[in-house]
Amino acid sequence: MALTGRLITGTTDGTSGSNTILGLRFPGLDLLPSTKLISAHLELTTKNDGTGPTTITIRGHDQQNMPLLQNNELLSDTAAKPRTSASLNWDITDDTEKDETLVSPDLTAIINEVIQDPANNWLLGGALGFYLSDGSNSRSFYSFNNNPALAPR
Repeated sequence: MALTGRLITGTTDGTSGSNTILGLRFPGLDLLPSTKLISAHLELTTKNDGTGPTTITIRGHDQQNMPLLQNNELLSDTAAKPRTSASLNWDITDDTEKDETLVSPDLTAIINEVIQDPANNWLLGGALGFYLSDGSNSRSFYSFNNNPALAPR
């Protein structure tokens, strides 16, 4: 199943020098809580050249339906935007070029935590969400609003 998501840029705490947090929202998922995922990955296309290695930490939105996000929204508020305990580090070790598509490591554990947790009350057609936070040498990715053809999938 290939899906297109919306990527929103947020901030950690609004202060200068804080890392950026990206929010990804994939609405209308046809996944039941009983779905057994084999594998799942994000594909993100770089908007600019990137230099140096970086690590992107990915966590899921730990609720049944991720709300719509706004640009520059404070995404570090984990009370309002709860995170999964499952996470992964995506190590990007090489320089990247503009319009290069990068594929994340497997996200199955994160997605299963969201859709299979009875407390989340996951429903068919819900919006699955992810939060990506970066370390040094950040990368820029296209969003649906920048270029729907190169939007996260």
